[in-house]
This record gives sequence, structure tokens and C-alpha cells, in this order.
Amino acid sequence: MRFTFLLFIPVLFTLCLPNVAHGDNAQWLLEENDPSIDYTGYFGSFQQHEASGGDQWSSEDPAAGFTLTFKGTGFTWYGFTGPYNGIADVYVDNVKMTSVDSYTNTYDYRKKLAEITDLPSGIHIAEVRNTAQHNELSGGYNLPVDNLLVDGQMIPRIEEDDPAIHLTEPFYPFDDARASQGKQLYSEFRQAQISLTFTGGRIIWYGLKGPYNGVADIYIDGVKMTSVDSYSSTYQYKQKLADIANLPLGIHIFEIKNTGLKHAASGGVNLPLDYLLTDGNPSQRMEEFHPAITYYKEFGGFDNPNASGSKQLYSGHTTAKFILPFTGKRVLWYGFKGPWNGIAEVYVDGVLRTTADSYSDKYQYQQLLADISGLADGGHVLEVRNTSRKHAMSGGNNLSVDYFVVDGKAAVDSHEPNNTLVTASPITLDTDMESYISASGDQDFYKFVADTDGIIQIKLRGPADLKQYTFEVYYADGSTLFTPANGEDTEKSASLVAEKGASYYIKVFGIMPDDYSVHPYRLTVNEIEMDTERLIPADAGKEGEVALAFGSTVRGYIASAGERHDYMVSSGADGMILPIELDTLNRNYVLSISKANGSQFTDVIKTENNHQAAIVNMEPNATYNVHISGATPEDFSTFAPYTLTVGRPKTGGTLNGGYITAELVQPGSAVLNNLRLSGEVHYYRFQADISGKMYLRLEAPLSKNYDLSVYDQAGNVISGVASQPSGAEWGTVAVESGKSYYLRVSGASPGNFGSKADEAYTLTVGSVQEDDHEPANDNYRTAVPIEAGQSSWSRLSVSGDQDYFQFRTGTQPAEAHILLDTTGIWGDQHYDIEVYDDNGNRLQQTGAAGNRNEFVFAAKPDSIYRIGISGATADDYSTDLYELRLELR
Repeated sequence: MRFTFLLFIPVLFTLCLPNVAHGDNAQWLLEENDPSIDYTGYFGSFQQHEASGGDQWSSEDPAAGFTLTFKGTGFTWYGFTGPYNGIADVYVDNVKMTSVDSYTNTYDYRKKLAEITDLPSGIHIAEVRNTAQHNELSGGYNLPVDNLLVDGQMIPRIEEDDPAIHLTEPFYPFDDARASQGKQLYSEFRQAQISLTFTGGRIIWYGLKGPYNGVADIYIDGVKMTSVDSYSSTYQYKQKLADIANLPLGIHIFEIKNTGLKHAASGGVNLPLDYLLTDGNPSQRMEEFHPAITYYKEFGGFDNPNASGSKQLYSGHTTAKFILPFTGKRVLWYGFKGPWNGIAEVYVDGVLRTTADSYSDKYQYQQLLADISGLADGGHVLEVRNTSRKHAMSGGNNLSVDYFVVDGKAAVDSHEPNNTLVTASPITLDTDMESYISASGDQDFYKFVADTDGIIQIKLRGPADLKQYTFEVYYADGSTLFTPANGEDTEKSASLVAEKGASYYIKVFGIMPDDYSVHPYRLTVNEIEMDTERLIPADAGKEGEVALAFGSTVRGYIASAGERHDYMVSSGADGMILPIELDTLNRNYVLSISKANGSQFTDVIKTENNHQAAIVNMEPNATYNVHISGATPEDFSTFAPYTLTVGRPKTGGTLNGGYITAELVQPGSAVLNNLRLSGEVHYYRFQADISGKMYLRLEAPLSKNYDLSVYDQAGNVISGVASQPSGAEWGTVAVESGKSYYLRVSGASPGNFGSKADEAYTLTVGSVQEDDHEPANDNYRTAVPIEAGQSSWSRLSVSGDQDYFQFRTGTQPAEAHILLDTTGIWGDQHYDIEVYDDNGNRLQQTGAAGNRNEFVFAAKPDSIYRIGISGATADDYSTDLYELRLELR
């Protein structure tokens, strides 16, 4: 290079460069010695105080050049011009953009030699190549570099020793100053592989070309993309060996597999690795000890330097499992394969997606065991369950875990572990906090200390996906204080009177086994000042002393044994229906109502959790007395108040707001009616003519949440009716011949009522049957509905009995999975399943297959199918229940 006189030329020149900042739309300034710039040919350093940073490089090699890979929309090349400079070509992504002649008869520094703009946003490879040509006045071919300015951001190189890269078979170092960071790897083994799980849309592989290299295949997500022959008669460093672009944005698995093939002139099958580039990032691994992962049964460590982070877990229990709540559309599970591993089932949101057999005759680490993609964007729960099944050659049932990759994030509960009273998370009053019920059976405990004597209000709002949660409150000794009795399905609330300095515990949990979610619940604990004006003195015991207004709420104390509190409420000129409710805190009080003339009004319904309610059909211009007393001498308290609520009355309409005026309905009929006022309750009555089961169903109007309760004639609650995902409440209840039963329809919360025609509810009262389902389901035309994702329990109670169920598919084709589980039936009973279309044609039949009879068939869209259950022989029947479950996938 001709540098002999350049140091002595005085040039006064200043160029104002744009501001340099970090970010997606930033400009990055790279000096000539930045390791991100790759040079070809020999470049020498030339110090000059006019240069950026006081230094610059140049090469007089006619074959010299430099390359920069960046993510952005353009770049600018700065350098000096002078009498010995030549002509260079500028390329972007192998496309020639311009030619630059940097000759001038005098030296100028920090000159803008080329500016490339308006490139599509993404990864680009910029190259400047010497052409071995020059201006006829120039005395040389110098190619200068002072700095480069990038409109975008630099892409961090994923170097060969990055832990995100997984290598199989031994790789050896082949260090050289011309390699990235002076280091690179190669493997001579024919089975060698390189893999990287990344998030993005493009990936580039760089490595050494040389006389001993072979041929490799490139895969993306298991699909072969191309083959690469990295043979060269001479060693060439930092060479782009493969560039896979235009992938859909998301998680991808990039694999380079040695083929054992080679060029005819090559002396080996070496597989090289210098570094990788991606327009995204290596996917973040969630290691096996990530706090979002919950393990069941004992998992032990199986540390190995070939595992991610050198650590991994396994369990040999056949019932072992682990659960990972996450948000996103794809999840990957990695673990080791080995000679003692078994078969696991992989579920997402309770649906079986695949099985994974991790057996191998030798140990293999960081193996992809399951890849679940195509999920709806949002929250999901991955559950991997071990089974008792294994490969014929396996010596065990090990279930392994190394790490996970998701395209979203894990749902982390920062309060865990808090599954017991001992590990309860402390919370302060007047807090509003979020946490998770992250797995089936998970429960969260919280502890707080009351600052003063007063009322504490606790509210629990369930997760966004409407899973059903509730809570319980405990004393410090672990004894139960109460469970909330009121609230909508997704919100529960209750109040307690706390003593200053006392500790209390709250347990939050799912009501059913599948009530858990990746979405958080919200728990609020507030201290409320007592309204002394509305509290009733402890000695209030004279009849009619306190008059109550419609829509009022009062609190009082039964402070001593035998004490009674009396209130009165009066109607107007018209008759009306008036709801009255009583809530207590861990005390058993009695609510009774009488007319002023002394006649007793007995229509008071007591429900669970010390909640009592009555609907009083008030006569015109009448006064009624409301009485509250302890049920036993021990039922009184000076610190636990009761709450008495008098609702707003309804005038006119059907007076079926109580036991006495309950409307008579006949089995096999349906009722259409409206809850017109907040707090309004409707009662219906029927008499069973035979003993058996009765099918009941309440369809609430759109956007309303109504409750259906069933009572016997003594006022006891009869179980059997439950809320369904569709919003309806239905089920079967056991009834006895000759007895009367009452149905109570009410809004689940004050806002659930409506007087319009389209706000009516439908109450269906089926006929009494001696079997578990109504209407009688002994032929396919009277089949009982079953919903996808739900189970139905019934019995084949006599020889020759048979049950039929039906379901309708959605607008898309589906894979129907039907499971008949008879594990709860005593004895060696075998049941068969038959499947019919809506025309009665039998599609397929499975014979007895032990206690779990399961098969799959392709279901057409928008079609009705019926399932028939029958005994395999005349002796196959039982009064024990079987379970029938339907899944549509």
C-alpha cells in the first residue's frame, strides 16, 4: 500500500453524522475495526487524526472486499478519497447497487462514498468488492474503510459455543484469527448434527470451507430445505454456507445434518461451524426448574454435561406428570432419550394431542420429544402424563424433562409455593393482587392480620376464561371460618368481622378438577368501616321496634343466648312480592316471618353456608314481622354480625315467589317466564308419581346468569343440578313416589333479571324415570344430549338395558373420541358401544375392551350422532355407574 506521504497532508474537513441510538429504528455506527465487519484480503491500519476515531483501513489488493450483515433498511459507507484509490462495486443481497470511484487528486477524509436506502426491512448482506480497476489518473487500487452507518440494528452473532446451539457427536476446535472471534468448530463424524431452535423468519449459517469438508443437509422444522457442499481446495473463513429466508414468523427448528457424502476431490466429510445469524433470537429456554412448571410424583436429577445447563430431571413413576401453563401458539418439550424410558401422553388444555416414546438404545440428550403447534393465540396448559406403556426393548418407564420452548411466555405464579397454611403468602389489607391456579388440584393460601376490630371484605374474581374458583377463610388454628355463599359464577365475595391482631387465612382453589387456568385470578381484601348507624343494639328484643324500608340492609348481633331481634315491614295499597334474605358468619341463626296478627309465615328456605331466603307474598295494607334468633343456646356472638336484606318489591304478576304460592307444574312440561325485578325469585312445585330420576333444565336468557335449586318438602337442598359451559343449568335428581318437590329460579346476582320477551327463561321439567336420564334414553330417538369435553354418568340397571346419547358437531370436520370407563363398576362387567348417524345407520361398533373402551372416528360437520351403550351379554349390567366421555378434536 502507498502510505508513505498520506500522513503529512493537512486536510480540514468535518462531516456531521446522524445521531446514533439503540432501537429498531436506530442508526448504528461501526468503526472499521468492528468485529461485525468481515474482510477479504489484507487490510492495513492507517492512523490519521482527521479519520473517525483517528484510524482507518485500506487495501491495495485488487481482490479485497468487506461484508456486513445487518437488520434494517440501509447503510452508508464512509472512507477517504485520494490519488491512489480505485473503483469498487457495492452489492446488497448479491445484487449490484452502484459502483464507487474513490479517486481524487488530493486526500479527503470521512467522505460519504456510498449510501444505500429504502431497502425492505429485514436482514441484508452488504458487500463492497474491489474491481481491480481505477481511474486513469489514479496510481493504485486502494479500497478505503473509515466507518459504516447502519439504518437499523446489528444482528448479534450466535457463536459456535453459544449454549443455544445443540451439537451431537464430538466437535473439535479449529481456531484461527480469520474466524469469527478467532474460534470455530468442526466434526469429522458422519452422524454429526447442529441444531438451533429460534424465533424469526430467516437464518444464516457461516463456517469454514476447506479441502476436507463434506456435504450436509439443511432442515427447517423437520423439512429438508437444501444440501450444502462446503468443500474448497483452499481454506476460506467466515463463509456463508446456507441462507434460509421467507419463513413464517415464529418458532423454528434449524438443523444441519452431516450426510457422510463429499466432493470427489475432498479428503474428508468435515462439518464446520463458525456462527449463525437470525432475524429474530434464539428461542428462550424454560429450564426444568422454571417456577411455572409443576411436577407430580417424585422427579430426580440426572445431570449430564450434554444436557441444557448440564441438568435434567426424570421420574420412573408410571403416574408421574408435569404441567406447564403458558401463553402462545406453540410449545416444544425437550428431554433425553434412553434405554430405560417409556411412553408419555401429551395434552394441551385437557385434549390429548400426541404420544411420545422416548426410548433409545443409547442416551441422547436435548431431544425434541413433542412439538405442539397450531394452537389458538392465548393461554394454554401443557400436561405430560407418564403411562405404564413402554417400548418392547425398554427396561423402564422413565419420563424425562430438560427444557421447554414456547413462542409466548410461561404463566408464572410469583406467590408459589403457597399450597398449605404453613407456606401461606402474607398479604396486607386494602390490596388488589393477581395470582394463578395453574394446575388441577392447585390451591393458594394467603395470610393477613387484622389491624383493628372491624369488617373485612374479601372478593375473588375468576380468570378471563371463566374457570370456576372459590375461596375459604380459616382461623389461625386451621379451623374453617366460612365459605362465601353469594356471587356470580366468576366472582365470589364475603365479609367477616375481624378482631384486632388476629390472623386469618384465605384458601383459593378451583371448584372442579379442570378449573385451573393460565389466566390470573384477582383477590381483593379490604377493611370496611362499620356503619354504626345501621347496626342494631345488642339489646334490641322488643317486637316491632325497628321498621325496615324496601331496599335496605342492616347488621346486628345476637349477643346472648335466647336473644331475639324483631323487625317489621309494611305493604302498600297493592299486594306485592317481597324478597328477604339473611346471611350469617359461622353462626346458625333462624329467620322467621309472621303477620302482625300473629299468624306464622313458614316459607323460609335455608341454603348452604348459613344463607336463608324468603319471598313474602304480602297482602295489601298489611304489616309483617321479621324475627332473627339463634338456632341453639350456643348460637350467639358479640363480634360476628348477621346481615338482613329487604329487597325491592314486585307488584302484580304471578305470585309464585314463595313455598306457599309455588306454581304447580306437571312432569313432562316446560315453563316460560321472566324474572322482572332484581332479587325476584320464582318457585314451582311438582309431585312425583313414581320413584326414580327426573331430568331438569333451566335455560337462562342471553347474557343472564340464573340459578336453579331443588328442595324437598322439608326445605332440604337436593343435589344433582349443575352449571354447564353453555350457561344452562341441568341435571337429574332422585325423587320418591308421592312426595312434593320445589324448584327455585333466581338471578345469580342483582343484575340478572329482565322483563322483555327475549329475556325470558325456560324451565324444562322432565318425566320421572327409573333410570338416570330423562327423557327415557332406551332408544336412539330419545337419546340424552352429551356435550364435547363433558362426561355423563349412567347405569345399565337390568339385563338387556341400553342407554343412548347424542351430540352435534360444529361447522368444521372433527375427530370424535369416545371413552367408556367402567372402572367404577363392581365385578367383571363388559359393555359395548355402537355409533349411529341421524338416519339410524350404525357407523361402527367396538366390543368389550376391559374397563376403558375407547375409539376414534371422523365426524362430519354439522351432523348429529348417537351413541348406544349396552351389555356385552345378558349378565352384563349393574346398579353402579359408568362414565361416558366425548372429545371433539
